[in-house]
Amino acid sequence: MQITAVEAIVVSLPARRKHPMAFGGERLGRYVIVRVDTDEGISGFGEATVLLQWGGDYGRYFGESPETTVHMVQDVLAPALTGEDPTAIERAHEKMNRTVKGYPYAKSAIDGALHDITGKKYGVPVYQLLGGLARREVPIAHSLGILDLATCVRRRRPRSRTGSRR
Repeated sequence: MQITAVEAIVVSLPARRKHPMAFGGERLGRYVIVRVDTDEGISGFGEATVLLQWGGDYGRYFGESPETTVHMVQDVLAPALTGEDPTAIERAHEKMNRTVKGYPYAKSAIDGALHDITGKKYGVPVYQLLGGLARREVPIAHSLGILDLATCVRRRRPRSRTGSRR
């Protein structure tokens, strides 16, 4: 099996509320969906939840805008990966890292798409590829932004039927 095409598109979700952040800005909701196609007709999908201002732990990296991520995926990483085996995920990472330094959002979206293809090829969910089911529910964080305490308390998520916060 070989990668034949890689496409990245920006998707926008409507804002539900303002979300003030320490690094500035309040706009969230623009993401990148990556589709990787193969010569066997299997397509995989990945997502890049980009933040332009986020620099990773200790600021070692740099953020990506949706437009930057689309450019890196389609114009830089796609040509490097076309013709490669999508199930050879570690090799794809090596190739991406040799092609360009940084751009973790773009690379992560491609990684997700490659795992999706691999799971589809072998008929198993991606969690099986990553070591198996570890828990039935995954706790999630709900980002409130930089707000005063009273507003944060009002905006907290209600508890689900199982007692956990949704």
